[in-house]
Amino acid sequence: MNWGVVGAIVELAAVIAIFITLFYLSVQIKQSSQALDRSNEYAQAASIHETNALFVQVFSFLIQDQEMASIYHRAMKSEDLNGVDSVRFASFLNAYFAWSEDMYCQAEAHLGFGEYTKMDSMQILEGEYGYWGRLLATDVGEFWWKDVAAHLFSPDFIKAINKIRSNAQSD
Repeated sequence: MNWGVVGAIVELAAVIAIFITLFYLSVQIKQSSQALDRSNEYAQAASIHETNALFVQVFSFLIQDQEMASIYHRAMKSEDLNGVDSVRFASFLNAYFAWSEDMYCQAEAHLGFGEYTKMDSMQILEGEYGYWGRLLATDVGEFWWKDVAAHLFSPDFIKAINKIRSNAQSD
């Protein structure tokens, strides 16, 4: 047998093996990419679900507790609250702003609602300003924001809220 023919056959077999390997790898990469996309969709759905659950939990204080609903109502009407009622309203603020910070951080990381709505973190906070602006305009809210919130939330979140408040007050 001619060694040149044998060498050509071996090279042809090697080329065929390379093409089979490349085809196999492309199929594996496609399957892996599809699995990753599905995993990302699941993570986004889970993130949105958790955010919604936290939102419901925050407002369940008002739905399930008539006394807390009364405190909330009086605070929003700028009526005087006693010390215990002020603490309870401030606790509601803690929970609400924890939810807001969660939304903000998700948008900063391009996850959850931020990814789903294509809104950036500032747009999400600005969209909620009508409500949280009213919360912070209450006597307890103003005090809580100035003296307590900075110790509970990230500096970036505090800075974003203050920027939106400042822009709204200058308009």
